[in-house]
Amino acid sequence: MTIEINLIPHKTRQQRWGRLVLLIGTLLLALILASLVFLYMNKVHERNQTEKTLNMVEEKLKVLQTQETKQTDQALQLQQEVKQLQESSSHSEALLMTFVGLLPKNGTFTHFEYQNGVITLNGEFKGLDEVAGFYHAVQNQKLVRHAELNQVSEISSGGYATDFIIEIDPTAYQLLGGKNN
Repeated sequence: MTIEINLIPHKTRQQRWGRLVLLIGTLLLALILASLVFLYMNKVHERNQTEKTLNMVEEKLKVLQTQETKQTDQALQLQQEVKQLQESSSHSEALLMTFVGLLPKNGTFTHFEYQNGVITLNGEFKGLDEVAGFYHAVQNQKLVRHAELNQVSEISSGGYATDFIIEIDPTAYQLLGGKNN
């Protein structure tokens, strides 16, 4: 007969449950820690993405502010130029109307330019007597300091094309409402 001797201590159910609970608790704790690490890493990634987006938005905002500043400056400059052109054009218009009033019945202007106190004027007249009459009328204007008839040429329609250079008296021009350039 053989005798069996059991040297392994006898475990009770309670000891087994304790170890099982400890094992399950450890696994649960590891799972919770892994979840927390995952959530932490996810939040860090989200924060980095948000910071990148914020930096991009700030850069775009700076670019837009720079563009807005440039556009505002350009708009102000354009407004000033428009104002100057309006002032200049109304005075040039007054000058033009002064010389239109001197034209003979069949005379016309083909070019009128005022710059730095000098008018460049091209016109067409039916006859040389009309050219001479207009030239004489221009010379007798108080507004005119000096008038010069540069060229008279016959055109195919039977009239004459003329080129005048007229120097304006600055004092008289200011009385007309103009500004010296």
